[in-house]
Amino acid sequence: MKIIGGKFLFSLLALQIFLIQSTLLFAKGGEGFRYDKDKITERKNLKDAYARFKKVYKPYNADQSNLKPEVSKQLEKLFTLTDMAVIEKVLLLEFIGKIHEGDLPRDTHYKNYYREILFEMSSLKLKDERLIKIREDLIKGINYHREVLDAWLEAARRDRVDRVKNASGLWVHYGTSAGDKIFYNLFYKFIKTNFKEEYPENIEALSRHLCVLVF
Repeated sequence: MKIIGGKFLFSLLALQIFLIQSTLLFAKGGEGFRYDKDKITERKNLKDAYARFKKVYKPYNADQSNLKPEVSKQLEKLFTLTDMAVIEKVLLLEFIGKIHEGDLPRDTHYKNYYREILFEMSSLKLKDERLIKIREDLIKGINYHREVLDAWLEAARRDRVDRVKNASGLWVHYGTSAGDKIFYNLFYKFIKTNFKEEYPENIEALSRHLCVLVF
């Protein structure tokens, strides 16, 4: 019994050490983040990602907001996470292009961080009903776009991009318009109506955050 008890205590201690190490590792990218943010931003910075969509990176600023601090901070966190999704979208589009053009072997492994980003987003403890609505739409729209990227990558890997092209030769997927519609409606039909107390500069920043999510 003593041996079994000793093994149990050792295992418990090892688990505690592992959890502490994991917490420190995942927090590396910023306070409260469970994924390693640096692993995303070191692959492509946000200025470059925004430039792809002809936008300047000028994010929402919670410290210069007319909203309650607890609301503005959480809003800033939500759109920090969407910016990470923008980087993933750009990187995946570039990777898909390289696979299609034969610059990389078709079975080249690729790691994206969409799952970690969306898990972090869904784990935020939001109380404001407006933020809960924004999160719901963001996750729904991003997931539509993940379907697009998965389909295009699969087509490129199988050398069957003809299945995802229209008559004009453009790559298409129903998820592009479905996701884009969610982002447009979120800004024009919800944010502009329900955040009238926010400063215009920050409303404009939210517009940019959503514009770069659009395909």
